[in-house]
Amino acid sequence: MEELLKVKNLNYKLFKNLNLVVPTGSFISLSGSNNSGKTTLIKLLGGLLPTQNTILLNNVYLESYDFSELYQLVGVVISSELDPFLFDTVEKELLFVLHNNN
Repeated sequence: MEELLKVKNLNYKLFKNLNLVVPTGSFISLSGSNNSGKTTLIKLLGGLLPTQNTILLNNVYLESYDFSELYQLVGVVISSELDPFLFDTVEKELLFVLHNNN
């Protein structure tokens, strides 16, 4: 089984030693109640929140990718028009777009 995505002992807020493997060619879905960590996990998996040697994409740690390289492989879609922003400041939002477009 070839691994597209692998999470090893992730510790971040709600997550304590989270392990996850997503095989290449598979589909996954997340469900849960409000404030259960779904959006936080997606942001972590998409490289929007920092991790340290815990998440591998194509057997490469997320932090090893530069922004333009990573975001050709990973995308995050905001599902709520009530929460349209990824970051808590305008500066971070603008820098994110600029980094993605080189």
